Amino acid sequence: MMSSSNISRIYLLIVVIASISLPSVSILFDEEKTSNVVGIGYESNQEQYEIISINETSSRKEERVQTEVREKKDRSFNPNSTSIRNDVKWLDDRGMQLDTTRGGEISKIDGVFYWVGTRPYTRKNDDHGDLYLYKSNTLGSNSWTFVRKLYDNPNSMGGASCQLNKNTKYQTFMIHCKGGQIYTSDSLDGDIQRLPSPKVIEEQKKLYKWGDATFFEDKKSGDNAFYMVTTRAERAEKTDENTFGIDGESRTLFIYRFNDKWTTLWRNPVASWKWKNREGFSLVYSNGFYYLSASMTAGWRDSRTYYRKSSTIKGLSAVEDKEMKFFPENNYMIKSGGSQQRQIFKAGKGKWFFLGSRHPSEDPSEYHKKYGRTIILPLKFKNGEPEVYWKYDYDTDLYNFNIRDYDEHFHGGLGHTNLNCSKLPNKSHCKRAKYFCKWNTEKSECKKKQKYQRQ
Repeated sequence: MMSSSNISRIYLLIVVIASISLPSVSILFDEEKTSNVVGIGYESNQEQYEIISINETSSRKEERVQTEVREKKDRSFNPNSTSIRNDVKWLDDRGMQLDTTRGGEISKIDGVFYWVGTRPYTRKNDDHGDLYLYKSNTLGSNSWTFVRKLYDNPNSMGGASCQLNKNTKYQTFMIHCKGGQIYTSDSLDGDIQRLPSPKVIEEQKKLYKWGDATFFEDKKSGDNAFYMVTTRAERAEKTDENTFGIDGESRTLFIYRFNDKWTTLWRNPVASWKWKNREGFSLVYSNGFYYLSASMTAGWRDSRTYYRKSSTIKGLSAVEDKEMKFFPENNYMIKSGGSQQRQIFKAGKGKWFFLGSRHPSEDPSEYHKKYGRTIILPLKFKNGEPEVYWKYDYDTDLYNFNIRDYDEHFHGGLGHTNLNCSKLPNKSHCKRAKYFCKWNTEKSECKKKQKYQRQ
């Protein structure tokens, strides 16, 4: 019978032989599912036997959780914050995510930034027409204070593309939204009254569907001029989930001027033209020129941004579209910072910003909810042409607008690859989502896996 000491010697000899003759083995475990082995690699040039254990994978998970907790703490409410962090959820002073979706725009009134919006448009939200108001003194992504619920809108389709402005001539606060919705109040603490929609809008609703809108006060004019930019399209039979009940070929843009009190529209537009495949408008004035920008229609997906430039508002109808420059450049995976343009706005002398929308609630196949609903990026008019710079984290007070300071993309808000299609609001996204790369996948690998060429 073999003694225990001899057994120990034999076992030691086997271990030594194995360490010399066996190639190094690396076993990788899926961080999300530790029970799945996703790859085995042999490194014959190394004499180290390496195994990534389940315990090590668990520690990675714990580290990731700690990172998420730290990031949430880093973006905790700070009314004096001038920093903007993109690719995170933006929380208000209550620790709740900002309800500023569906085209809500930022305005600066008496030195304070105001943001009016509503909740995401989903079947679960029966109050996505209600209006909510936030304010910030510094524009930081974690500096927003919830002011109040402005209006309880019984029409669930209300509250889209809204903007708050102050008519200084009459000292009234006005909220204008798409479809001719107008709200007014003598103070932001007072009662909000909804006014009748302009006749020029109401009279055509049976034949046309009014689309996105934006609003612009032309302070340069000196005559209290205020404008609405919107589109309309002929109504059509809703044949599938992507037609939205309109004839896209008939989409026409209109620029209307309001009356002096900003309560109704002049009947005849200042300018109009056929503008197919455009939405998410923004009209601004800078250094002698008016700039009208818009995103390309793409459902809920991110899309390229285009603009027109003219010395007069009327002249915008006679110029050609140009694509807005983004740094890094747009590609088939990431456009406009992985967003749709919502607004261009000025925060101070020489400080312009691009506000982009993401739609994780409406289309989770395109956007991951943890990366937020909103991005704000620095914008500069370089030689009279707008340029937008992607930044993950920057200080609006310290950022140098005179140089092209931007970060490389790790992703652009794009959504999951593995989805339960039964839970998606739009089933047509399932096939496309199947072929998209996972978050943080390197571009070289992404191109190998990509089977669906995005337009």
